[in-house]
Amino acid sequence: MKVIDLLEAKNHLEQYAEECRETTVVVTIDGHPAFELTPLEVDEDDDLVNHLIQHNPEFQAFLARQAEENKKSKPISLEEARKRLLGE
Repeated sequence: MKVIDLLEAKNHLEQYAEECRETTVVVTIDGHPAFELTPLEVDEDDDLVNHLIQHNPEFQAFLARQAEENKKSKPISLEEARKRLLGE
């Protein structure tokens, strides 16, 4: 594990972006651990946006809330959806 201060991280970000693939890199602010540099594991078939969405707890919670609300909602017809979308 490597521990570096924020200024060091800013000045040598590319170096630590590579190093974090091999070892944990912890960045400190005023001597206190603030965050960890972590490489993303994105395969060729995935893209960055999908990866971030799938691994974002706040977004996952939002999706769960929306799914619950949808269960409580009454379905509408295609004609009603069209009216709502077109503001008729």
